[in-house]
Amino acid sequence: EVAHLRPLAFARTYGLDPDRTLDACLRGAHHGLFVLLWEVLCPLCRVASGFAESLRALADHGHCPACNSDFPLDFAQSLEMVLRVAPDIRSTELRTYCIGGPAFAPHVVAQVRLAPGARVRLDLALGAGAYKVRALPLAHAFPLQVSHSAHGHRGRVQFKPAPPEPEARELLGPNAQHLEIENQLAREIVVRVERSAPREDALTAARAACLASFRKLFPGEVLASGRLVAVGRPAFVVCAVHRQRQLMTELGDARAFEQILRHLQWIEEAAVAEGGALVKTASGATLCAFESASAAVRAAMALRTRLDAAAR
Repeated sequence: EVAHLRPLAFARTYGLDPDRTLDACLRGAHHGLFVLLWEVLCPLCRVASGFAESLRALADHGHCPACNSDFPLDFAQSLEMVLRVAPDIRSTELRTYCIGGPAFAPHVVAQVRLAPGARVRLDLALGAGAYKVRALPLAHAFPLQVSHSAHGHRGRVQFKPAPPEPEARELLGPNAQHLEIENQLAREIVVRVERSAPREDALTAARAACLASFRKLFPGEVLASGRLVAVGRPAFVVCAVHRQRQLMTELGDARAFEQILRHLQWIEEAAVAEGGALVKTASGATLCAFESASAAVRAAMALRTRLDAAAR
């Protein structure tokens, strides 16, 4: 709890408002109550492979000792912000008792170990959603879709020595499934059935970068020059003052500048209301960043409504 605090998960556990909890945690880190850390997550086993005290300290790639694999870093998938109580307040240790424990892999719904040539049937009770069947330490996975429109409840997955060819997604009905898994390899494998959907309570680097409070409190949290890290698919809203020179000529510099500042405030308020952030201003133009396109569209529509109301 004190050595590895995940703000959004903490808010969900204790029934707190996630936005206010996150803001409180960020302010606490800014004033020295917490130490802000970046947890590097392995995309294969989703176990923390390491920590970085700053985005500047990150390399282009990560390495997971659990599955002995290298992977490129991704702001939206492999980097999560966590907090640790500052050592001046309380001494803490971050140790892993069992790297294979269920708490470290909440996305895993079933797991089985198969000897070479072995076959097993898993009886599952999966709800509707996207899943994948993965064999560690292999990198590939077989997609599995559970849908209310599907009527079949039996599926089959074979792990073969040859590289897998693109296969049709297994489509099964919800609530009860029987999945037959066969290991045709000459080595033992650990087969997992995993949820494909990302955890909603993970404060990823991509998500944090779009938060106005994070950008204001931690302006130095940026990548080092030359680092190549994927950033997912953020959305942007660009606003610009139309005919700025004409505006200054008609109103005068003082009144025009006052009006531009007011519009900048409205733009930032519209962005913050949808979880975004104003990330840059230049020559009357602004750039706002959002985690999703839907949030960007809602902010743009709200801003348009406010501008129209002010023009009446």
